[in-house]
Amino acid sequence: MEIYLARFADDFRSIKTAARVTKNSKPDFFPDAWIASGPASQVPASALDAPRPTAEGSPPWPPAIPNLLWAFRDTRRPVRLPAAKDRPETTCRLRHKGRTRPGRFFELRLSRGSAEISPLDPGLVAHWNARQTLSISMLLTITPTKSKRPGVLLAIEPPASSNQPTPGNSLTLALNPLAAGSGFSLSLATSPDGKSAVELVGLKPDTPTHLVLTLDRQGVRLRVDRKPTRRIDVPLGQLQLAPGSRLRWGNNASGIRGCDARISHITLSAAALDDAGSQPLLDAITLALKSRRPAKRAVIRARCVETSPVPTPAQIAPYRRALVYHHYRIDRVESGRLTHREILVGHWAILDGKFQPGRRRAIGRSVRLVVEPLEDHPQLDSERQVMEVERIDLPLYVDVE
Repeated sequence: MEIYLARFADDFRSIKTAARVTKNSKPDFFPDAWIASGPASQVPASALDAPRPTAEGSPPWPPAIPNLLWAFRDTRRPVRLPAAKDRPETTCRLRHKGRTRPGRFFELRLSRGSAEISPLDPGLVAHWNARQTLSISMLLTITPTKSKRPGVLLAIEPPASSNQPTPGNSLTLALNPLAAGSGFSLSLATSPDGKSAVELVGLKPDTPTHLVLTLDRQGVRLRVDRKPTRRIDVPLGQLQLAPGSRLRWGNNASGIRGCDARISHITLSAAALDDAGSQPLLDAITLALKSRRPAKRAVIRARCVETSPVPTPAQIAPYRRALVYHHYRIDRVESGRLTHREILVGHWAILDGKFQPGRRRAIGRSVRLVVEPLEDHPQLDSERQVMEVERIDLPLYVDVE
């Protein structure tokens, strides 16, 4: 594996020229290069525009829906909303914190972390307080968890630096584990303590579900996949969101109460969407799900043979996340299919610039691992990966628990 330095063509969509800078028999992972003119260089906005979809490609996102305030498709590219009469052009982004990271379909993976929308307030708070209409859509997949505590999926409330929200000036969507591991219930509350929670719908784990929630003075209208919308009575007529409130996915400002879920294809609209208005969203989701394939998962008992050194957060800067690969010898396969006797397994060692538990493995100790082939996780291609073991020729897997 050799290192090349390449120069983009003027349109930033092809390589103009490239030069080989190494020649050796050892692999070179994640090299650093200092470019004198780098800080002054800029990529034109036109180069960041997504190419127009072909007849065989996926449809553009988001589809045309009224009064769109903010949107997110996946972590590969921010969504750019053109200027509207009451809103300038908006670049919609998510800022990850904690263990939040991209999932294998580049969706937002919540796991004891959070993601705050950018811009912080796309006009949602002022519109709600004046007219009290809001529609939220998302493709949601819940990851099974052993925790019996409710987890925050979404919160609209003042930032942590301000006074804590009081009843009647915040909104929280929470996931509540049901008894005997039978799934989860999604609830809506207007107070951070959850005492005002109203159950909206039951959800199955590991099942992609498209939700469209429309809030107004009378309560909530909820559409789940292709089922007809149903009305749920929730006292929202007196709700006034606190000025400066922010929308956050995952852990809220009130405390560490995150959930483990994967979210994509999000829209926030100031309109009250009915079945006809939400149909373009559902059509786009249906096409997106057709391209998804399950990963080749296996549950194994294995012993660590050799470990890679774990870098410090400072050593991987400007990266803030890092996977570290260790060499394992497999004792037995408990479920799934895996024919290799020895493999390399990548574990998250650093997330959001912080060390993670379990980053160091004991040599010779038998451990249970849930693994999937690295090739099933294209979202990891751009992550910092540390692989400093002798047997770099072994098949590559990722610890997915």
